[in-house]
Amino acid sequence: MPSFGTKSEEKLLSLHPKLAEVARTVIQCMDYKIIHTVRTLEEQKHLFETGQSQILLSKHLIQPDGFSHAIDAAPFYAWKRPQIDWKDTKSFYFLAGMFMQAAYLLGVKLRYGGDWNMNNDLNDQKFFDLGHFEILGVK
Repeated sequence: MPSFGTKSEEKLLSLHPKLAEVARTVIQCMDYKIIHTVRTLEEQKHLFETGQSQILLSKHLIQPDGFSHAIDAAPFYAWKRPQIDWKDTKSFYFLAGMFMQAAYLLGVKLRYGGDWNMNNDLNDQKFFDLGHFEILGVK
């Protein structure tokens, strides 16, 4: 069974506990790497300026409850050293299914970066962030 390494476990400490529970559930079924949980405002500004993010006030920033409300992840099969193969969309969509199912079973509401408007139509998106998941409905 796959498990997180030390760096990933450290990243989970800054993640909202309910989203961390979803992440820990998924790793039991599928190997993947945690890319980001918390980002600084400077990191977020850079991603926004380079077009890698569409917003400045990302859920990756520390929220009022002291946690990040977003996680970026890459499936093991898309992790081609030294970088991620972002064109391996099948692996990312498979990971998304695992995250959404785990969230559903745990009673956690998530938004997926491949379906921002949450209408279950993956073809009507203008910005794809296939490794992004954010928790909704928590304060």
